[in-house]
Amino acid sequence: MRVTDAVKSTRLGFKNLRRIVDLVVPASTTDKTADYSLLRATYGGVLSQWATEAQHVTRVVGGLDKQEKAVSQSGPVWTMVPRARQKDAVKFLNDEVFTTPTAMIKPDILRKIESDGNINRVSGAQARTLSSLVQNAKLQRMVEFEAIATNKSEVYSLGEMLTDLRKGLFSEIYSGKPIDAYRRRLQATYLEAMASKIKPPAPSAQDAALAALFGQAVVNTRDFRPLLKDEMRTLDRELAAAVGRASDRTTRAHLMDARDQIKTMLDTDK
Repeated sequence: MRVTDAVKSTRLGFKNLRRIVDLVVPASTTDKTADYSLLRATYGGVLSQWATEAQHVTRVVGGLDKQEKAVSQSGPVWTMVPRARQKDAVKFLNDEVFTTPTAMIKPDILRKIESDGNINRVSGAQARTLSSLVQNAKLQRMVEFEAIATNKSEVYSLGEMLTDLRKGLFSEIYSGKPIDAYRRRLQATYLEAMASKIKPPAPSAQDAALAALFGQAVVNTRDFRPLLKDEMRTLDRELAAAVGRASDRTTRAHLMDARDQIKTMLDTDK
């Protein structure tokens, strides 16, 4: 499958998975003498597949299509995924993955298989997708795309991607809506990811050894760290404005905590 086909196929896959969730309870409880272990396994498997398919879309952003060619053939081997497709991929992730997947959250299933734990399950699936989207190698590649492009307007720049992602992940601060528990966890995960890039730990001996083994360098964040810091400053200003508009205590406390996280990651004395 070409990278550029990922959004279309994943949209169809999500539609099918939502149908499966609706069928999970009756299909997994036909044996009236059994416990709910089959229901638990089926539901967990659906969420796992949902996360796997979502990660396919992240390949579009900062992605390349490859067409093997002989020297006698003209044109590039590697072709950047068009800007519009990359932008559409981020919109899909914001709309279909990072928005709380209410269609996949079924209280009638959850209270049969566990007393708690679904926030961890769903947030873990979303975190896998977010981690894939903002991995260092991808961000570095996006910086390079823009650097070598002869027509900058054709490039989906890292700065534009970060803006689109922020407006999707923190949409509630613009709309004034309360932030639910799933979204609070996801937003905190995003801030933790940014902190790890703005103040990255020293590469471990294992990372260095693996990079050397494959003839690669450990990706340093210095080329995109300034943009990340600028993005955090912008987000902090927007969070500050949103705190006063927060309609409930939990949302307000979360926004203030997010500002504390940003302050810590930007503090050069720590």
